[in-house]
Amino acid sequence: MLSEGSGAQQAVNQVQQELISVYEAHSQGLLSYASSLLRSREDAVDILQEAFLRFFVERSYGRQIENPRAWLYRVVRNLSLDWLERAAFRRELGETNPEMLAATGDSPETMLHRKQMAGEIASLLTEGEFQCVVLRAQGLSYDEMANVLHLSAGTVASFLGRVHKKLQKATKGQAVLRQEAAQALALQFGSEPSRSG
Repeated sequence: MLSEGSGAQQAVNQVQQELISVYEAHSQGLLSYASSLLRSREDAVDILQEAFLRFFVERSYGRQIENPRAWLYRVVRNLSLDWLERAAFRRELGETNPEMLAATGDSPETMLHRKQMAGEIASLLTEGEFQCVVLRAQGLSYDEMANVLHLSAGTVASFLGRVHKKLQKATKGQAVLRQEAAQALALQFGSEPSRSG
């Protein structure tokens, strides 16, 4: 028979294992997302640590988290927005994350072209559309994006539909330009581009 102390230790060990598993599965995407919001990898690491600490605390108290991925994206988003508000940290939307662009191995001219294209496209998007694009680039489903942004899945679909139309219009319907624009946005905001069209 297990003592109460060893049962509590087992519960803590179980939560620690769950935390490690969730961290390994989602930390890179969350870090990219926070970096795209904060425009600073160092600050994004701090936000990520706080989000996982909150996850650990919630689970340690026995609270169930149905979808850890969506829950963590929502916490990272809220922490990032709070951080931006408190610090009055505002940067231009089209600013490049040099760490992520340098990792592509592209020429400086190609990086500049992608930066300009991403900035131009991002300037066409509303805040909601932009947030949906960034989350979609991180691989979140419509339901997960809706959960993170506190919207309905239908609203997310509507935002992404408008983004698609704006991309079609901006690229004059040329599939090659549309794919290049999608890649530019994904690289600009910290994720690998989706291969689906």
